[in-house]
Amino acid sequence: VHALQRLRYADDEPIAIETTYFPAELTPGMLDEELHGSLWELLRAKYDVVPVSATATIESIVIDDASCARLNVRSASAGILLTRCSRDESGRCVEFARDVYRADRARFQVEATIPEP
Repeated sequence: VHALQRLRYADDEPIAIETTYFPAELTPGMLDEELHGSLWELLRAKYDVVPVSATATIESIVIDDASCARLNVRSASAGILLTRCSRDESGRCVEFARDVYRADRARFQVEATIPEP
């Protein structure tokens, strides 16, 4: 497994710690890549791995002390944990993410397509 951790900023302020895991057999050499843009675009362009669905869970948490320090918030601050599993067309998990957001700076919007009966 390749594990990547990125500290994300908005307006020069840290707002999230994104930890993403990819199957190493699907992404050889990924850790040697320039990882500045979209990881999903890198999956498609370099590895021909195409995520087609994802399931995510969002929950309230108390941020641990190490993450509070990285996010520049007081100890035991409120946070939002987003976990996501992205799958390819065959149903194989091609990405697992565990992202911790500052609750005072994050907002999520969820959209869904409602199938006809």
